[in-house]
Amino acid sequence: MKKVLLLISIGFLICSQIFAQLTQINNNNSLNPSFPLPNGKTILVSDMDSSVWVTDGTIVGTFKLSTTIKLINEGGFLPGKLIFSGTTAATGIELFMTDGTVAGTILLNDIFVGINSSSPDDDFANLGGFIYFTASRPAEGRELWRTDGTPGGTVLFKDLIPGPVSGIVLDSSNLFSNGTYLLFSANTTTTGTELWSGNGTSAGTNPLADINPGAPSSFPQGFNIFGNMVLFQANDGVHGIEWWKTNGTSGGTSLLKDINPGPENGFTDLLNFPFIFVFNNKAFFMANDGVNGEEIFVTDGTQLNTFILKDIQTGPFASTNVFNAVAIGNKFFFTSSDLISRFEMWQSDGTPSGTTLFKSFTPNDFSGIPFIFRPFQFDINTGVLSQPLFQGNKFFFTAGSVADGVELWVTDGTPGGTSIVRNIGPGGADGVEIGSYAYTSLYLYFVANNGASGRELWRSDGASSGIGTTLVADINPGLPDSDPDIFFFVNNGKLLISADNGDIPFARDLYVLDGLLPLPVNLLQFSVVDRQADAFIQWSTTGEINSRDFIVQRSDDGITFANIGKISAMGISTSKINYNFIDAGIINSGKAKLYYRLNQRNRDGSESLSRIITLDLKGRHLFTIRLLQNPVKTALPVMVTGGGQRLVFSIKDYSGKTLYTSQAANLNGFISIPVSNLATGSYILVVDGGQERKAFKFFKD
Repeated sequence: MKKVLLLISIGFLICSQIFAQLTQINNNNSLNPSFPLPNGKTILVSDMDSSVWVTDGTIVGTFKLSTTIKLINEGGFLPGKLIFSGTTAATGIELFMTDGTVAGTILLNDIFVGINSSSPDDDFANLGGFIYFTASRPAEGRELWRTDGTPGGTVLFKDLIPGPVSGIVLDSSNLFSNGTYLLFSANTTTTGTELWSGNGTSAGTNPLADINPGAPSSFPQGFNIFGNMVLFQANDGVHGIEWWKTNGTSGGTSLLKDINPGPENGFTDLLNFPFIFVFNNKAFFMANDGVNGEEIFVTDGTQLNTFILKDIQTGPFASTNVFNAVAIGNKFFFTSSDLISRFEMWQSDGTPSGTTLFKSFTPNDFSGIPFIFRPFQFDINTGVLSQPLFQGNKFFFTAGSVADGVELWVTDGTPGGTSIVRNIGPGGADGVEIGSYAYTSLYLYFVANNGASGRELWRSDGASSGIGTTLVADINPGLPDSDPDIFFFVNNGKLLISADNGDIPFARDLYVLDGLLPLPVNLLQFSVVDRQADAFIQWSTTGEINSRDFIVQRSDDGITFANIGKISAMGISTSKINYNFIDAGIINSGKAKLYYRLNQRNRDGSESLSRIITLDLKGRHLFTIRLLQNPVKTALPVMVTGGGQRLVFSIKDYSGKTLYTSQAANLNGFISIPVSNLATGSYILVVDGGQERKAFKFFKD
């Protein structure tokens, strides 16, 4: 969880329109965004007093959620809820929850009753709709607990060592979930601190492997998902700290490879931040074989195919860290330096011979080590973090030269497409420092200093002319810095920025950058009808940004879907585009009902699933209507099932006056009815199928 929040605070990919408005929404409370909720709100924490706040990106929608609860550590995320370790004067440090409302910001369980603290640690893991954590009270010591986000569902999950002796050491559980099982470190007097696993049941939560046999500890940590296995570090007492692997079973837990032969450590990351970079079904990580220093290694999960990728920096110096790697097409890029004379960007196709120098730089000092602004996209609903590229084919990075200092660069992965964006700092002075940033579909927002305005908020469209790289706002006018921190976005498309406008020392202000657009593809309509022996599937979009294709999927049960076809997308469009696909002969399959959906894929590698629509092959001339959203703002989405006849859609006001009408034949799916021209108020949607007529009330915001 700590790693995810670190990545989130670095930057997110969202979609933007033209340059938007920067607005101050809170003054001098030093609010830092903590976590976004899928209801258009973001939880914030004050650096001044650890109080918990919420914002929807507006002034009136930014307020304190509790006068008594203070946040200690962010915890886990359940649908619409942030679980966290917090404290009050009456309870001590316990487990709390917020859904972004005052009434929904509550104590989940006073585990150690009274002012004493159970002190839930900062390792949380999500499995099967529960957040798992550790907490301590006298009767059991520190043990494994879980919550479903309700007071009644916050309970002791398992007392690993029955009685008052703790089974887990504070801040040492390393709780981890791959979505199928838990992994964590637990301690007993006979085994020491070793690897445990859990399947979501108390009976299924047990020791997994005594890696360092007997009482000595292996201290397993640094869990990373790689395919159907998890890679981690442990010390078996013979091979030193090395990379291990597990598939969640005792028989499937083993040493990946003794990279540094004998008792010396193969894992010696100076940052103590174990991380793998997955590319082309291989994992790349940092390790030290005792000969070449810390270098990049590669593995396919087998001992035979685990080896050094390349000795990039000869001698004992570390070459790079794959945490700062990004993929473009059939290769990935990373940075390297010996901190003395070599400051480089490298590229690799995943093979030793295909790992080559891409570009070298000549900065004045080690501050000019190239640093990649890795793009990130975070799905609030699933918690999935992905890495799409800027405009589908680029990424930004910083690098230094004697003439320009450390500045912003951009690359599309080719030498000709790699250039400095603009010399922001005067002359050879550094203009850009490593700091917070955020990608949008049209701009990178970052922090820079032009020598006249101090460290302020800038944006760049990546054009080498530098015209599109500009100061957004001098928040703290003149030479003083506002030191902006650029955070994640809220659901209504607003970028949150914390900065100091200089009015009160050490008190920061919260700003919002609004005017942002929704997803890369706006699906307007999606329907299916029967035409003789075929199913005819239609859909349309009203805007596309770097879309690649649509994968049409079909299911017999609405659960398991199979790909049945692919349609290329327009790519970039601001007008309505129509698509169709024929599922030939499916009407004669003997199925009672068919389910269809679209997997829309973008050029940056991201993808999303559409709503599911159905084709009822029995009694398909009877129609049903369902409003998918109410109230609405610009469009009324309507799901039609079994609309085999001609349907007339009308919108009427309460006087009976018809304000809108349209018709469709053989519609089976969803249709979007425009309502942006309607005034705020209540209306009636009437759907007439000839022999049957249905009416629905809706409200226009």
